[in-house]
Amino acid sequence: MSTQTRKKKQCNKFASGKCRFGDACRYSHDKSTTTAKPPRNPKKNASTTKDRHKMRRRWPQLRGKGNTVPHTAKTSLILKPTSTPSALLTWITSLSSPAIPVPVSKQTITITTTKSDVSKKGHPSIPNKDANQLRFKSDVSKKGHPSIPNKDANQLRFMSINAENMDQLIKSNNKPMSTNQHETLTRLAQLVLYINPDVATVVEGPRSLEQMNRWILEYLHDEYQVLGGQDGGNQRVYCLVRKSGPLKMTALIPAAPDAFFNESWKVDVTGDCIMSRYRYLRRPLITEIVIGANQSRLIVIGLHLKSKHVAGARELWETDDIDDRMTYIKKAVENRRRIAAEIQRCRQLIDLIMDSNPNANVIVAGDVNDGPGADLFEQRYLLCNASDALLGSPFRPDTLFTHTLLRMHRGKGVNNQRWHERKALRFRSGGVVEENEKNGANGETKGEQVETNRVWTIEFDDYVDGSVRKVLIDHVLASPNLKKVLERSDVAHEAFRDQCQDRKSSYQDRCNMQRHHRPADHRPIFADFRLE
Repeated sequence: MSTQTRKKKQCNKFASGKCRFGDACRYSHDKSTTTAKPPRNPKKNASTTKDRHKMRRRWPQLRGKGNTVPHTAKTSLILKPTSTPSALLTWITSLSSPAIPVPVSKQTITITTTKSDVSKKGHPSIPNKDANQLRFKSDVSKKGHPSIPNKDANQLRFMSINAENMDQLIKSNNKPMSTNQHETLTRLAQLVLYINPDVATVVEGPRSLEQMNRWILEYLHDEYQVLGGQDGGNQRVYCLVRKSGPLKMTALIPAAPDAFFNESWKVDVTGDCIMSRYRYLRRPLITEIVIGANQSRLIVIGLHLKSKHVAGARELWETDDIDDRMTYIKKAVENRRRIAAEIQRCRQLIDLIMDSNPNANVIVAGDVNDGPGADLFEQRYLLCNASDALLGSPFRPDTLFTHTLLRMHRGKGVNNQRWHERKALRFRSGGVVEENEKNGANGETKGEQVETNRVWTIEFDDYVDGSVRKVLIDHVLASPNLKKVLERSDVAHEAFRDQCQDRKSSYQDRCNMQRHHRPADHRPIFADFRLE
């Protein structure tokens, strides 16, 4: 466009007095032809205009096409209901009728319960070793632990454990492992055999099913079949199911609920009232297990939700720069909103199952990265504790799940002699607060009663709150029908300590423990259920 053509065109900013170029403007400032245009909506203020432009910029991300926002964008985005896929409804309906076949995921492995042949040496997927290579033979052989009661043939023992970055320990089949890696994997395997579960959820597993199968074959005597590991980078969720034993089990990953967890959904994770597409960072693993001749079904949902960790968090929080501290607060709150979004998505599927099958046997387990009691950010910004929503609503007691460990602590189980005289628990920042708890100058807790606290799975240096180090972020939740047959639940503290080389009580000493001197950083939690 030439200069003369521009001068003939009226400046649309001049009439309202907003032109900043004056006589240097490339468009005409002729007052004789100027007519002021009335505003579209005089009641609109600057903030709503800013929100409208913000929505316009993000609309292509939300809709996947187009460069502008329709005038009904906010209404259609917020009020449009979500529909349940028909395949998911079909699967939920089939839970009450085991004879109805259900579609199976492509990554499903059907487990047979025939006893494996232990007379063969070697495996086609594992290369032969030479004389200079160290390979585990019989180090991991002891089953059971004095602190863990034995189970009978009619009990199902479930375990959940965070294996702490197994991808860095177990190599693919064509790569030898170092001595430190071998020692760590041996400690982890012995801890699993101490508990001796029938079904287990393992989080922070390796990135490939090949690596996980190698650990099962070399360190757990090939006693378990592995399912899962679909996605999640180098921290994936797996389910282990015992191959042989008194419980005749067949396991698979149903395709419909697996697709439900794999899909993205619209949610506001930033708190600006603008929804965007969100997807699980580590997709939950749902496993359907058929047990015994009566074909009873057990649904296991393994979770490893978004971490609360913020890079450089301590420096950002303890700085005198208010901008740096606000940067940390915003990111910390956003991470908690992401956890809440992932929990809400999981609970949505649970409610669909429970509405159709009130007597369904469902276990939700894994590392939720959130625990009982609200922390500082949940109190002041979210106004609630995210993990509470995973249990369900008290307005629907028929669908309310139970935390197996806390139920045993309150003396509701059969074998609860250890804790039946203890007082009610108080929680803060995901951990237990004892009545006589006192913090020393360095943050260490004092008092004999604190040492008897078993309701925790990992220790953190809480520099924000400073009151709780031992937190409960690994959970085993049972549906109402399973709550009736729950007999025992505990955290395997003694078994865990026996697999640590340095059994020191100081928090700092435990933090300084080398990786190959401990099985993991999380303590495993288990629960026993009496099967009919």
